[in-house]
Amino acid sequence: MGKWGLIRAKVEEERKQQRQEINTANPDEESENPPKPLPNSIQLPFRSQPQPEFKSREMESNYLENLKENNVGNGYCAAWYARRFFNPVAVSIKPKRHFGMGLDCYVQWSSPIRRYGDLQVGDKLL
Repeated sequence: MGKWGLIRAKVEEERKQQRQEINTANPDEESENPPKPLPNSIQLPFRSQPQPEFKSREMESNYLENLKENNVGNGYCAAWYARRFFNPVAVSIKPKRHFGMGLDCYVQWSSPIRRYGDLQVGDKLL
């Protein structure tokens, strides 16, 4: 969903620029076939998470490295401990990188039965 949203946003932005260029070039004339907005456009709830800052938390970072090096709990302890470094997730209509998922963009999209947030997709997001 995230990649689809990125592609759709790019196409919409290109069409918007084309319309502006036509209006700027000939403000008094109407173009015969101006590019129209895409039909059925919806805003997606992109979830993003910035990369954690390990350098400012040196003691905790050293402890995490120790867990990784010694493979404590077959890596599960290090994975669990690493979560304390993660920044909160933000939801926006603008796509940004999601560090925790390791993706350039991410849209949480699942069955509305399980996720009320998926029902919030519409013309306006908070």
